[in-house]
Amino acid sequence: MRFYLTVFFLQFFFTSCQSGSNKPEVTKATVAPSATPAVTYQMTPDTITVRGKFLPGCTVPANIRIALHNVDNTFWKDVPVSKTGEFSYKHFLTEPRRAALRTLYGVKFDFFTTTAEKVYEIEITCDKGAETFAIKGSAENEAYQPFSAANKKFQTDLDSLAKKNLAEKETFALVQQTVSAYQQTMKDIAAKYPTTFTGKVFCPMETLPEGALASLETLRANFLQREAYSTPLVYNDFLPQRILLNYISIREKNAGADAAVATLMNIGLKNPEAAKRLQDMMSSIFYKMHQEDLVLAFIKWADANPDKMYNQSVKARLLQLKAVVAGSNMIDFQLNDPAGKPRKFSETVNASKLTVLVFYGPTCGHCKEKVPLLIPLWEKYKDKGLKIVAVGSDATDADWRKFITEHAKPEWVHFYETETSAHPSNSYYAENPTFILIDGQGKVVSRIWDLDFVIEEIEKRLK
Repeated sequence: MRFYLTVFFLQFFFTSCQSGSNKPEVTKATVAPSATPAVTYQMTPDTITVRGKFLPGCTVPANIRIALHNVDNTFWKDVPVSKTGEFSYKHFLTEPRRAALRTLYGVKFDFFTTTAEKVYEIEITCDKGAETFAIKGSAENEAYQPFSAANKKFQTDLDSLAKKNLAEKETFALVQQTVSAYQQTMKDIAAKYPTTFTGKVFCPMETLPEGALASLETLRANFLQREAYSTPLVYNDFLPQRILLNYISIREKNAGADAAVATLMNIGLKNPEAAKRLQDMMSSIFYKMHQEDLVLAFIKWADANPDKMYNQSVKARLLQLKAVVAGSNMIDFQLNDPAGKPRKFSETVNASKLTVLVFYGPTCGHCKEKVPLLIPLWEKYKDKGLKIVAVGSDATDADWRKFITEHAKPEWVHFYETETSAHPSNSYYAENPTFILIDGQGKVVSRIWDLDFVIEEIEKRLK
């Protein structure tokens, strides 16, 4: 809902802001020396050309969309396509960047650009309407394409394994095999294309310290030891995000958060520009992936190191989040209910033992799936002091009222954020859907996205 809008979009959340030492958590696993050395890559800024052609058999669109990824924003540009299916786009490239093409059918093709190659030739073939891309004569992309494919597959494989019990011997053996095979692929690509950005920077970034696969504990402790995180250029691709997502897949829930944040920042701070990009990536990924303990650890680290928070927007974001973590006093607001009557949120809180504050979008598919699951919970505990306050936004009034009828209960307290009204979701820093538990004294119990935890916490408090 408002992560991307408030950040530039961003997203993150929380359960309990613990007090205590700001020192990183001590982990039993040994952290080996960082495997990847600091990366130095020189590129002379220059103009590159992306040109291509739809081959016979394709439906030729009026334009094709091209974007070069920027860590701050990615802008898509419409590039006209001739009647014979040809297009050309020039760009002054200051840093190596992942680029993307999007076609009439919404097919997206990623490739990588540096000024070592001045022209990137794209061919698009079609078979029964299915578009297939090929990039011709680019050594960089002869390396990047298999690297990118392997990287995506590795994330999928690791996510699949993470759904099992990693502590089981058989499962961890599969993890070892998966990681080892992937690292060997990275070594092979780097050896074959040693002069490319992919071979020099991306592939070595995936090299883990020796001994990291000895146990699950050593893997978790060493997984974020990537010196390339101190290189600003790596953030122009998805790889840094994927590494963090992979770590989240294998980490022990609610353990090692302080150490993970300290590891990342100790590396990133070696370059202020890299630190700015890393800080933005961390807050974004932690929020989107609902890693509350990591967000809390980041808040704690930022409090202890204000002079090292180089990204001012992230610094402000964490300060905003700190105001609504568990144990904080709730932020009150006033909005109109469906009858057009202005009501204060605190009125409901004061009349309940426990309030679930839900932020949702009436047209959000995930919200239509999750919010109705509160109905049986409310039916069970409404006589024991449970209240539900649902705040909708980012849709029309008609969509909001339809959602109340079809996916919620009219008896709940309903509010809607209009363009001109207050926006409590900004204050609570919510995405869709977010469930915030508040006790009868107006204290935030937790900010959570996991509905199972919502149910567990309510049943524990109101049984």
